[in-house]
Amino acid sequence: MSSGPRLGLLQTISLVTGNLIGSGVFLLPASLGTLGSLSLVGWMLTGIGALLLAAVFAKLSQTTQANGGPHNYVGLAFGKEAAYWIAWGYWVLSWISNTALVVAAVSYFSPLVGGMSQPMVLLSEILILATVTLINFKGIQFAGRFELVMTTIKLMPLVIIPLIGLFVVDWQQLSFAPPDNVELLDGVKMAMFLTLWAFVGLETATVPSGEVKNPKRTIPLATLLGTLIALLVYVLGSVVMLGILGNGLSTSSAPYADLAGHLLGGNWTHIIAAAAFCCCLGSFNGWTMVVSRIAQGAATEGLFPRAFAKVDKQGTPVRGLIISALCTLPLLFLSLQENLLSQFNAIIDISITLILLIYLVCILAYFKLKIGYSSKAAMAIGVGALVFVGFSLWAAGFKMVTLSLVLLLLGIPMRLYMSAKERATIQAEAI
Repeated sequence: MSSGPRLGLLQTISLVTGNLIGSGVFLLPASLGTLGSLSLVGWMLTGIGALLLAAVFAKLSQTTQANGGPHNYVGLAFGKEAAYWIAWGYWVLSWISNTALVVAAVSYFSPLVGGMSQPMVLLSEILILATVTLINFKGIQFAGRFELVMTTIKLMPLVIIPLIGLFVVDWQQLSFAPPDNVELLDGVKMAMFLTLWAFVGLETATVPSGEVKNPKRTIPLATLLGTLIALLVYVLGSVVMLGILGNGLSTSSAPYADLAGHLLGGNWTHIIAAAAFCCCLGSFNGWTMVVSRIAQGAATEGLFPRAFAKVDKQGTPVRGLIISALCTLPLLFLSLQENLLSQFNAIIDISITLILLIYLVCILAYFKLKIGYSSKAAMAIGVGALVFVGFSLWAAGFKMVTLSLVLLLLGIPMRLYMSAKERATIQAEAI
């Protein structure tokens, strides 16, 4: 466990909330708008599942306070081999997701300066990558304070504008009958499929566990409260937008800007774009904290090369930060090419499906470590989370699950390298 600066409760909650409320929050209401009020059913069902999953990770966080998160629990339950694949998959999908956040941040920033050429877009993306990496060089406490500021900024418009809207909502528009062209079950499935992505990252408080104050209390609280705050923000925004914008929500390119304009008058496009930029920046900072410590924890356990485990005097895994940033950099170039952009987006979707598989194995670890059998409530939490993740994988489809397993298999070269080093070490010690 690190003896340097640590994250407090508010910073850890902001890490979870900030990672959950990312770039999608500003466009997701429009994507769900075609389902009408049925989207609220999706939010509530997915929200319950996410809270059950958060409770599973809150319990698992009690088993170890080492950095790394999910792979630690899987290692305790199923051994080193299983732990490697979870660590590899989680690490890869984290820096892939970071690329998407950087791209989204620049896409929101571009209209604020009247548009940018392709070279300027790339330069801006590299600048954001370098800036956030340098912020994390300053240590987890500094990065945690920055995260708290960014989360506060992003929550202000997402909470204040819908709260004002509650006073003028047309509650008669909130009819839970499915649209004419959508079957009830298909509509619920579609709504849950869209909303479940909003809760990927609810486990991130467990990753810097060794650098959190009073982790046995702070991490469970932050995991549950951070997930709950995100759920309330999403549901509040959806209810108010449906009740005010109605059918116009599904055709809106900037739902929060349209809502603010309806309530307060004027053009809010640039203000909401600035808030969205801060939203992406905060999420990127949070995931940057996480991605380097996934690798650090894995390296400490001998799963990744030792370079990832080395820290500076503040306990910051500087080499891990640099390596993760370098992994992100080529994907920024990839995202600039129009003919490759769809492939890049497909990789993002595959990586999100991969984290569902990681959640599934963590739930199995929850039962293997006897946590799921400690009481009827613990059993209900585990079974509920298992049903939620199982449904989500079913909704993702066989093709996406298969492709995510292919992405996982890209870790074979590193596994072979680490196995060879382990054998060499054993032979050297035997001589």
